[in-house]
Amino acid sequence: MKKFLLFSAVAIGWALPLAKADDSVRAAQAILQSSGYYTGAVSGELDGETKAALRRYQIRNQLEPSGELTPETIAALNKEGSSGTAAAPQPAPTAPPVPATPAVPPSVQPPQAVPGVSMDNPEYSRIFTRTPYENASPEVQVGTVRRAQMILAERGLFRGVPDGRPGPETEEALFRFQASRELPRTGRLDIDTLAELHLLPVSKLQRPRGIQVLPERAAPHGAVRGVPLD
Repeated sequence: MKKFLLFSAVAIGWALPLAKADDSVRAAQAILQSSGYYTGAVSGELDGETKAALRRYQIRNQLEPSGELTPETIAALNKEGSSGTAAAPQPAPTAPPVPATPAVPPSVQPPQAVPGVSMDNPEYSRIFTRTPYENASPEVQVGTVRRAQMILAERGLFRGVPDGRPGPETEEALFRFQASRELPRTGRLDIDTLAELHLLPVSKLQRPRGIQVLPERAAPHGAVRGVPLD
């Protein structure tokens, strides 16, 4: 016994009693629901949601998209209900998966942010103008300013907190230090001030001060280096 039949062979037509029409709508809703076109309740009412489901079904089956239970639609639904197959709507195309962002090797990782310090703070570029630290990483710039503040604090010139941040107190301490060393009063960590504070970077090839390399003494005539003379 087939599950859903809208009309029998002798009942096809529009002049049906109201109860029969409701039963037909209810049967259509059940078939549309099982086919995935209708998600509402099987109420027997030809409401807007049912009409929208009918239009989707009609478009899918190349019928006139009227949203009504036309004879052609009834025949198609009867056939579908009898066969038990559902011509479900085609699924919406899914977007292609987004490829994962490759991990950045450690050798090319950007500089790590220093808490409380902006990566593009112009104060660091200004205080280190025309020095090796002008374009250094934030960690190096903050560390150098902090070391300068600590040295100035030991000399009684800096009264703030050595936090590695340039500011009026650091600038005033540098003015005092530069005046005491007869340096140009720039208020910055320029080359001369960095040198006096012993904060310039030391090259690996640079020899420590105070060590003098003497030239080798010429060996006596006829002598072979490493072999004592008679």
